[in-house]
Amino acid sequence: MNRRFVLGVSLGLALLPFLAGCNGVTHESFEPVRYRLTAMVETPEGLRSGYSVIEVAWGMSRMSGPFGGSGYTIKGNAAAVDLPSGQTLFVLLRSADDADWAAWVINDIPVPGQNQSPAGDRAAQIASQKQRLDFIRANRAIHYLWGSDVPKDRGKYLPYFVRFRDIADPKSMEELKPDDLEKSFGKGYALKSLTIQITDEPVTTGIEKRLPKPPFSRTYVYEGEESETLGLHKGKMVSDVVETEAFSRGI
Repeated sequence: MNRRFVLGVSLGLALLPFLAGCNGVTHESFEPVRYRLTAMVETPEGLRSGYSVIEVAWGMSRMSGPFGGSGYTIKGNAAAVDLPSGQTLFVLLRSADDADWAAWVINDIPVPGQNQSPAGDRAAQIASQKQRLDFIRANRAIHYLWGSDVPKDRGKYLPYFVRFRDIADPKSMEELKPDDLEKSFGKGYALKSLTIQITDEPVTTGIEKRLPKPPFSRTYVYEGEESETLGLHKGKMVSDVVETEAFSRGI
């Protein structure tokens, strides 16, 4: 079975260019938020780290009803960590369940008193979103997505971690388990932390120079839910096609 990662356009992303054209009349644009996504990996030769600066720009329609949507754009690259083994660990811009993980992850930064969007008119919702983004933008503390004090079941909310067994072969991609890097890299390898931190640094570019020529794909043993209709059963070899947007967006 060939299962394509759908990375293209969400409703919010589709609305944003239209909304931007109406800025100030029917649309509210918010100042972009930039954050540094950093992975630290324990290796037999000490800690290795890599990071990427990603920018998320949000907008909301002033209108209610079917035209009352919100949207966002993402700019940036996957983070890359060079390891002593001569290989590279990539932290992608998407997760297993969310092609736009890189946009939504900033919601992991807690905002006091704003656990939910307020009920009421659109103006109140827009004001609440602006307040939320302003707070996030001003909060320069390091926020841990993975680390010694983070519950291990949070791993299911992390983005994809991958490597290419042969960096020249786009079909050699392998998904990595953040809690078991030794399985892929050998004894002494472990993910120490994955963090985000608000920054004013320039957006990271150039990841394409570190990658084989797309399209990217991988073959792996299926371990998910079984389906007679789809011909899926545990132990079956399946393949994925991974779009380039998992590595670079908006550049």
